[in-house]
Amino acid sequence: MAGVRIVDSSLLIEADHRKVLGPLEAYLRSSVGAIAPPRVYEETVSEPKSLGFSGSSPSRIERLFSDNVVTIENPDYSESEVSDTVDKVRECIAKKAEKQVHLVELADLQLVALAASYAKKGERVELIFRDKLLKDCLASVLKGKGISGVTITDSSMLVRELLSKRHV
Repeated sequence: MAGVRIVDSSLLIEADHRKVLGPLEAYLRSSVGAIAPPRVYEETVSEPKSLGFSGSSPSRIERLFSDNVVTIENPDYSESEVSDTVDKVRECIAKKAEKQVHLVELADLQLVALAASYAKKGERVELIFRDKLLKDCLASVLKGKGISGVTITDSSMLVRELLSKRHV
């Protein structure tokens, strides 16, 4: 059984801010594959550059993509189980956050779709993000649908772990 790591912008931004992109790169290269939905690239590279941020953060993060440490993958919503999982997570987040379903973040839904697609294929999935509400809703929906093989890693905890190893 192969495996994939799916990363969120929270991981990339915090790793850059805490200066652990190098250790993060090694961590991500140690897996079968690290992917991100398109929205993550937009949030971490495209949008900051288009807004004129002169810092080098978008460029440092972009190197993870250009060096194929992280590849961009479009979610496939054509499988009914995938789209149903995304819909249930969207509804859960909207209900718990007391907002309309169309206001749920696209990046979160793309992460869910990728995770559901890979899990449906029988692959191990490690989802790395920080959003507690997404974690709670996703864990509940996956359990209710009997989808296994998905591990959720808190991006802040992973960055702290990378920091502690760097200072050893």
